[in-house]
Parts: sequence; C-alpha cells; structure tokens
Amino acid sequence: MNEENSRELNYDMNDEKNKEIEKEMNTESSKEMNSDMEDNKQDWRKMLEKSVMEVQEANQEKNQNIGREYGNREMNRDNNRNYSYNRNYNNYNSRENNYNNNYGNNYNNRGYNRENREYNNDYRNRQNDRNTDRATRVVRKTNETEIFLELNLDGSGKAEIETGIGFFDHMLEGFAKHGLFDLTCRVKGDLIVDCHHTIEDTGIALGTAIRKALGYKKGIKRFGQRYLPMDETLLLCAIDLSGRPYLVFDVDFTAERVGYFDTEMVREFFYAISYAAGMNIHMKLIHGSNNHHIIEAAYKAFAKALDEAISYDARIKDIPSTKGML
Repeated sequence: MNEENSRELNYDMNDEKNKEIEKEMNTESSKEMNSDMEDNKQDWRKMLEKSVMEVQEANQEKNQNIGREYGNREMNRDNNRNYSYNRNYNNYNSRENNYNNNYGNNYNNRGYNRENREYNNDYRNRQNDRNTDRATRVVRKTNETEIFLELNLDGSGKAEIETGIGFFDHMLEGFAKHGLFDLTCRVKGDLIVDCHHTIEDTGIALGTAIRKALGYKKGIKRFGQRYLPMDETLLLCAIDLSGRPYLVFDVDFTAERVGYFDTEMVREFFYAISYAAGMNIHMKLIHGSNNHHIIEAAYKAFAKALDEAISYDARIKDIPSTKGML
C-alpha cells in the first residue's frame, strides 16, 4: 500500500516536471521564432529600400537622357530655323530686286495700260447701263412639250406664233404687238391630253427669256402699271421686276373655256411667268363680263406694264435698288 502511494506520487511529480520542461521549451522556441521574424523583417526592409533606390536611380538616369535628347532636338530645330530664315531672306531680297527692276522698266507701260483699261471699263459700264442687245433665245424640251422661243425686248411688235391653240396664239400676238416686243414662239404640246402643259410651259419659257434678256437691269425703271379698258372691261396690271416671284390674280371668269383655251389657264400662265422671270405681278379686274375681253385685256395690260418697267430712265445710272442688285 505504501509502495503504490509512493509510485503514484513519483508519477505526479514527474508529470509536473515534464510540463515545466515543455513550457520552458515552448517559451524558448517562441523567442527564437520572434527573433527570426525580426531578422526577416529587417532583411525585407533593406531589400525594399535597395529596390526603391535602384528605381530612383534608373528614373533619374532616364530623365537625364530625355533632357539631353530634347536639348539636341531644340538645338537642331533652331539651326534649321535659322537656315530657313536666311534662305528665305535671301530669296526675298532677290525677288525684291527683280520686282524693283521690272517695276522701273515697266512703269511707263503699266501707266499707259492702266489708262486704257480704265477707259475701257468705263465704256463697258456705260454700255451695260444702256444695254442695246436685249434679245435672247430659249429652247425647252420635256416629255410633254417642245418649245422654241425668241424674244427681243427692244423690238417693234413683230410676232410669229404657232402653239396649236388658236386663241392662245391670238393672245401672244397681242402681247407682242402692244408691248412692242419681237416674239417668235413655236410649240408642240400634248394637246391630245389638254391645253394645260402647252400654255404653262410657254409661260415658263417666256418668263425665262424676259429674265435673260434683262441681264443686270441697270438703268431700267423696274416698276410698271397699266389700267387697260376693252369695251365693258377694265383691268389693272402692275409689275415689279424685283427678282422675287409673286402673283396676285384677282380675276374671275364666267365660262370654263374660250375656243380651245381653258380660262383657268390664264392664272397658270402668269404664275409661270412670275416665277421664271422673278417678278411681282398683280392683276385685278375692275369690271367686265365678256370672258374674251377680260383675257385679252389681261395680256395687253401685262404687255404695257412690262414695256414701262423695262424702259430706261436717263436719271437712273445704276441698278434701281438700295440692295445694289435685283
């Protein structure tokens, strides 16, 4: 019994000693591990500082190289600029010398030519102010009509008209006669359809001819108007050769047709002239009842108003517009 107790007591004492030894060993190993970690930290810190220093040295060397290269480029650029400047300056001096020599040699000839040129320009301007050749030709061909038209604004009233529509021929002859225009007009239209394309396209061709014949419109009166009576009919037509198309047509008819001419085509004809010639046209029927008389008065009044608008006025020396153009 005593032996067993002493054995157990020895075992307990040995166990406590073993625990103390193990604890001391763990303490020593932790101290060694901490020491190793400190050593590793210092080694890593030194390596990092070395790497940073190497990078800084590399960047510094790179910047120095870039600075030297930039300086070389700037020096080359300055040299090239100086060389180009000297070369251009020498060329400029050469050109100046040649110019001065030519100027001195040709001064008298240039002065003489300048006087002739100014005289010729003045003569041409006077001719443009009083253009004596206000004649033109228009050829228009579409799938619907073929038109050949010649117009002389400074004519005597001669007319050669063939449109295929008898009443329309009669109206164009009256336009030429009373406006003192020379007019040749030959038209082949699709009359098998109706008279619309023939009359409208003739208006386009006539308006184009008026615009081309007037040119720059120097010296003309620009405005024209006429009250025109025909028996019971009185009709007003006023026009402005402004370059802007506009039609006001206050004329009514009581019949759909006169001969083979549709009365609604009177408006279409003058609308086409307005836009092709670039002019304002105002027509107003004061009173009247006969459709033939009303249409004929419209064509004659337009002719007289146009004759007045295109006529010259000795007091007008340039284009009759504050804009300087029409």
